[in-house]
Amino acid sequence: MRIYIKHILSGLLFAAGLLLLLSAASYAMIPKDNKEEAGMEDESANGILAEGKNTIDVLVVGDSLAFCTIDPLLIWEQYGFTSYLCSTPSQKLFYTEEFVEKAFRNQSPKMVFLETDALFREYTNGAAVQNRAERVLPVLRYHDRWKKMKPDELFRQPEYTYRSSSKGFAYKPDVDGIKTKKKEVKPAGPDDAVPGRNRKELKKIARVCKENGAELILLSVPSRKDWNMDRHNIIDSLARELGVVYFDMNMKEEEVGIDWKTETKDQGEHLNYDGARKATAYFGKYLAEKNILTDHRGDEAYKTWDKDKKRFEKEIEKEKKKLEKEKKKLEKEKKKQTTKD
Repeated sequence: MRIYIKHILSGLLFAAGLLLLLSAASYAMIPKDNKEEAGMEDESANGILAEGKNTIDVLVVGDSLAFCTIDPLLIWEQYGFTSYLCSTPSQKLFYTEEFVEKAFRNQSPKMVFLETDALFREYTNGAAVQNRAERVLPVLRYHDRWKKMKPDELFRQPEYTYRSSSKGFAYKPDVDGIKTKKKEVKPAGPDDAVPGRNRKELKKIARVCKENGAELILLSVPSRKDWNMDRHNIIDSLARELGVVYFDMNMKEEEVGIDWKTETKDQGEHLNYDGARKATAYFGKYLAEKNILTDHRGDEAYKTWDKDKKRFEKEIEKEKKKLEKEKKKLEKEKKKQTTKD
């Protein structure tokens, strides 16, 4: 019996020692800045870590549909509300929940919008368990960082310095519209059901929002490829079950006014910049009508937003010039090829 107890105690001591070592390694390996060069993943979405404490009014999470649609700086210009997009490509719902919890550490948004496309995205239990483990012990996620680390980084306190001038929005000027005049909406299919594990994850997100005094709102942005009426009904029913609001912009097509011939970058899945401006204008109007947000324009504590707006506008102009240069080059090559033929 004594030998049995001794083995148990030895096992427990070993486990405790291993956990202690992994915890120390996690602190050492975790990125000490939110820049990509410092090892941080999804730099733009993690830019929220460098925003001033409690300066974000509205948080938007989800996949690329969100960051191609909502332009926080246009909302700032028109209403003075602050918003941030913690959205990433093909975002899984466990990653959505991670960003929501991360945002609440330093922010107190009054509203959290979850773009609903992520609700239909499948993932394995293994992927979810791995995500949980990495959040508890970051060394499991950043174990390769030692190759690029400097000695002074090991036990330094994290200091986040990267601020996304676009607040997580992605400027997409490309035009690849729907050619036909007929209204085309993705037909319902076997993927049009919310997986059970996503329902559980959504309930966690709803609970986190409630505990932090934020209103969770399910959001469907305009998309011809990733939306249909069956999906709307599923989300509407789920929203009623959770007791949250469902804001479906696809049901307000005339009011939003998207021209699918010219305002999508990939034949109806994502909006381009022109489409995003229209969708953002409608989204901003919705925020204003909630009548719970403050206009921060002119407030000294938010002066960086005006600077970020000017910086983002310069980045857009630079991108436009680059695209125009590439366009002229292609036209020149095409003309040269035609002459040769």
